[in-house]
Amino acid sequence: MRFQESRSKKDIIGGLLFALLGVATLALTTRIQVRPNLTEPGGRLFPNIAGVGLILCGIGMALYREPSKSKRKDGEEGELPFLDKEGAKRLLLFFSSLLFYFLALKYLGFLVATPFASFLFIRLLKSERKASIPASIALSVGFTGLLYFSFNYGFNIYLPKGMLF
Repeated sequence: MRFQESRSKKDIIGGLLFALLGVATLALTTRIQVRPNLTEPGGRLFPNIAGVGLILCGIGMALYREPSKSKRKDGEEGELPFLDKEGAKRLLLFFSSLLFYFLALKYLGFLVATPFASFLFIRLLKSERKASIPASIALSVGFTGLLYFSFNYGFNIYLPKGMLF
């Protein structure tokens, strides 16, 4: 990893925004009321973990950056564009998939919606690596099962059942 000479303004601004989002998350979690003498971690644990993670990742993003080793489309060495046309299409498709997942959670429930959504996310985010369809299916189903049993039996937090099922 390189420090300072390969940082760009976008990396610094983006990293600082992520760190500020983490600080805001930590500040907002103080509003979550937790009963005294609770034997469980409570409702603040996961938002606090996410807030600390955002702060650490934001600082890392602002300070360090791995230079791209690819050539630009014009054939010259140098910095690749932040988001090209194909990347913008994938980003739009990803966020529309998140909206679809939110609606599917409401109507179909966690156990039906999550395997399909995680399969779709794996396929969208696979980058240059080739992820086989059977491996993507197995990972999606395994991830859904792990989350379901962790939340239902480990944390006693029941996941959405859905309006239709």
